[in-house]
Amino acid sequence: CKQGGCKGWDHKTAVHYFKKSECSFLAERSEYHDQDNTSSTGPVPVTLALPPNPLAMYWAFTGDNVGIKRNLDYNGPSQEGCALTQVNVFMNGSRASSNACFIPPSVLRKRKNLHVKTEANVTSVAFEGKKAVGIILKDNKGKEHIIVARKEVILCAGAVGTPKLLMRSGIGPEEHLQQLDIPVLYKSPGVGSNLCDGLMYPLFVQTRRALTYDPRNVWKMKDVVRYFMKGSGPMRTNFLESLAFIKTNKGRKKPDVLLQFSCAGGFDPTFFYGLDVPKHIRRYREAVVIFVTLLNPPTPSTGSVRLSGTASSDKPIVDPAYRLDETSLRAFVSAIRTAVKMVTTTEPENRFKTLVSGANSVPQVCWDEEDPLSATWREHLEKSVLPSQMMVGTCSMCPVGPNEAVVDPETLKVNGVDQLRVADCSIIPSVASGGTNATAMMIGERAADNVLGVAKPNKKKK
Repeated sequence: CKQGGCKGWDHKTAVHYFKKSECSFLAERSEYHDQDNTSSTGPVPVTLALPPNPLAMYWAFTGDNVGIKRNLDYNGPSQEGCALTQVNVFMNGSRASSNACFIPPSVLRKRKNLHVKTEANVTSVAFEGKKAVGIILKDNKGKEHIIVARKEVILCAGAVGTPKLLMRSGIGPEEHLQQLDIPVLYKSPGVGSNLCDGLMYPLFVQTRRALTYDPRNVWKMKDVVRYFMKGSGPMRTNFLESLAFIKTNKGRKKPDVLLQFSCAGGFDPTFFYGLDVPKHIRRYREAVVIFVTLLNPPTPSTGSVRLSGTASSDKPIVDPAYRLDETSLRAFVSAIRTAVKMVTTTEPENRFKTLVSGANSVPQVCWDEEDPLSATWREHLEKSVLPSQMMVGTCSMCPVGPNEAVVDPETLKVNGVDQLRVADCSIIPSVASGGTNATAMMIGERAADNVLGVAKPNKKKK
């Protein structure tokens, strides 16, 4: 962000707000997290995906066989290497969502100035002139309500929802709003533009033994009891228990691919990852799945979010404009080859060699083709890649191309209007180097300080 011209988003500032949220159970272990970049005082727990499946453990320690170092803390000074996944999970084994961390029932009972309205859909921002004075919403019975803001309105609807609300409120590309007969309150071409998301390939590798999570019996009664009584067992898993950040080109400064290892290859990925895996991808009853995700692409795909109509129930038109250029093809093919090599290498230290058959979801005609730019590889990947689900950029705080910034990077206030801010991942100008969960919380912490008038950590007091 700093390189894109966004003042106030340097590394020191970002780390300060990451630490405000974090409660790391790894902080006191010297091999995890250097002390300058971690905290144990925030509301969001950070721990390891324990107890990991044995196959996930093997993955975390098998990179040495193919020249990938072990890196216990990929959230530390260096991201590159193999590791067990760090997750947001409470000690009782339940998922530590932002809701559970920041507004648990104890907070809801005490905070008289916090009201949570469920089963309601915000349709637009209410304005008086160019001053935001509240929001308009519909409840589950279709009745419209206006919630008046005494000071400001803050939008946190994400990379799709936030631009939709702004455009419905008259802030966005002038031509698009005029086509829908929406009165233009402020012309802002960047709203809904610059939609950025990564691409991911699901690589299924067959195993010889039943060591993976089996969709037919993983929820046995004994495991249900074990989870609710002790917070342990297979029901505690996030299904992505180990990973590796790798460089497919030694000339790169940062890893360009994330390999996420899951022992749930027998599951329909729609169940645990929200993915609609193409039917032509070969899967197995007993299998691991390695999600190959591109990071930091030099020429990222940029799409858009637009309105399909003026009714509040009209779904937005989301066009991510995914594309596979030569760099992406080379990275995908190289990473796929590396992933398969990690679990099939015959090195004596490789514990996978007796557990994995080597059969995988990549057609043999691709393996027979050395050129990653061949029509064979391109055809297979174009039919098989999936969204990485890390959408950002649609209300960028940096100028992108011909479009000016949608929000001010210092205050997160929407340019051109008053008393309206955005605090979600839509302000991030380009694809991040990993998941956006913690990043969204960091943005929220920063926005909270902005609202309260708290000075940034590196700003000298007069």
